[in-house]
Amino acid sequence: MSRTARAKQSGTPKSDHLRLEFWSPRQFSFWADIDTAPRSHMEKAFQQRRRQIVDDCHQLRLDVDHFNSLHPGEEQYELPLNFEDDVREMMVAEGIEEVA
Repeated sequence: MSRTARAKQSGTPKSDHLRLEFWSPRQFSFWADIDTAPRSHMEKAFQQRRRQIVDDCHQLRLDVDHFNSLHPGEEQYELPLNFEDDVREMMVAEGIEEVA
């Protein structure tokens, strides 16, 4: 999870990143500014955020497969889970990358 803020000097979006720690029986939330956070915090935050995306994709795949199984006589809904082109398009649209 992240929350977006603006960089002080450039005004560009940047994120504070959440890292969760579980010390039974409690959960602790640690937010850090991406500009000043230690590498260990960011590595854990990136891993946790990626895991959330994978979990969402897994559930979406299950939902699509279930829907398709309920409608076997209809065109089956295709669910591509490779997001590289989508991310690249967004980076180009935001002016972060140039068109290849």
